[in-house]
Amino acid sequence: MMEDLKGMFCRSCFAWTLPLVSLVLLATSACAPNTSSGAAPVPTPIAPMAGLPAQPVTVPNPNLQLVGQWSATYPGGPFRVDIERDPLLGRTNYIATMVDGGYGTFHAGSIVFKGTPDAVVPNLVVGSQKCPDPGYYSAFDVSMTITVVDANHFTEELVQKNSCKGYPVKFTRAATSGAS
Repeated sequence: MMEDLKGMFCRSCFAWTLPLVSLVLLATSACAPNTSSGAAPVPTPIAPMAGLPAQPVTVPNPNLQLVGQWSATYPGGPFRVDIERDPLLGRTNYIATMVDGGYGTFHAGSIVFKGTPDAVVPNLVVGSQKCPDPGYYSAFDVSMTITVVDANHFTEELVQKNSCKGYPVKFTRAATSGAS
């Protein structure tokens, strides 16, 4: 009786093992790469032509290049202005400080404007300008835009014309600051 049970067990194991092994072998052979085909190899990319640059020279956005010493045409000027990255906001937010005094309520060390480069227009900076018109107790904020002409020139204009005297103001780079 024991012999009959062993025989029945072995036959049933063989009955389901053989199809399972066949299925596994079929699946693995279908996934294997076909190396015996006569297909042509993938062509290699064409090498760049000799004498021509492989990549064009990238020019940084001009509105990201304002850090440094500038000469500004504020009324009674020109005055020296130092533009740095805003230490509180970091990254490319600018803060401009008057180096010379003498324009309205501005004195040496006064913050002239704060600005942020526009994310879409590469030569635009938007922000607020301190308006130090004589006769006022202190400077007040007005909205302004900066249009960067090139790495050494930009123009500051007020969003509401005539809200402060002496605009537009033209800036010319005097020297490059140590921080870029």
